[in-house]
Amino acid sequence: MFDNKSLTTLEYPKILATLSSYAQSVAGKNKAKELMPFESVAEIDRALSETAEADSVLFEYVLSPSFAIDDIGMILIKAAKGAILSISEIMKVGRTLRTARKLYKTLEAAKNIPILTEISYGLYADEQLENSIYNAFLSETEVADCASSDLKAIRTRIRKINESIRSKLQQFITSPQYSKYLQDSIVTMRSDRYVIPLKSDCKGTIPGLVHDQSASGSTLFVEPMQIVEMNNDLRAEIANEQAEIEKILFNFSSAISTVSERLERCYN
Repeated sequence: MFDNKSLTTLEYPKILATLSSYAQSVAGKNKAKELMPFESVAEIDRALSETAEADSVLFEYVLSPSFAIDDIGMILIKAAKGAILSISEIMKVGRTLRTARKLYKTLEAAKNIPILTEISYGLYADEQLENSIYNAFLSETEVADCASSDLKAIRTRIRKINESIRSKLQQFITSPQYSKYLQDSIVTMRSDRYVIPLKSDCKGTIPGLVHDQSASGSTLFVEPMQIVEMNNDLRAEIANEQAEIEKILFNFSSAISTVSERLERCYN
């Protein structure tokens, strides 16, 4: 049994710190820092053989597998409990799946590595789920149109409504009848609704709903009556979009929950 005093005298913590610096993931770095010396000959022999196999993979076969995985431990616990994961969390699972698949393929190219081969059997690959995740999200905050057919249809309608509203408001801006009442020739938004800036002393010249007023009081932000219904349609479609995104996140979370135990073994 190694005591802390002996390990400190041997500068063992410094050894672990150096080892940890070479790990590619946060979890790997933490695991390296927690290592303790083996006490049985069998454990030592296996560890030395494992290290020799890794050396063979890296230098004899010139293979460089990536271990730069995200920390998904808590994410898998959330998924197993039925929680809806965020885009960021789902993408981390996707990256782990891709790393695991590539690692398995890499190790397949090496021969005479029985210990690493045995360990690699714990890796979990689900290329369909992996690709679905990569295709569904553009970033950690943005869902791609192709994430579902319904989302694509909703966003198509949103774009068309936006274009119609802007086209209608552009008529006010360029119209000799109304442009003289406007503070600026711009289309802006207030309370998530399209409006135009009307001079406050021209109130009523363009029938509509006043949503805001400038700090100076010289400008009223008016939603012309002609676009109220279109703005309502836009708000409804935006709500539909959010509901569909939540549905997409729920479906991915459920898929991850189904294989959470396999993913946990794979991650470890």
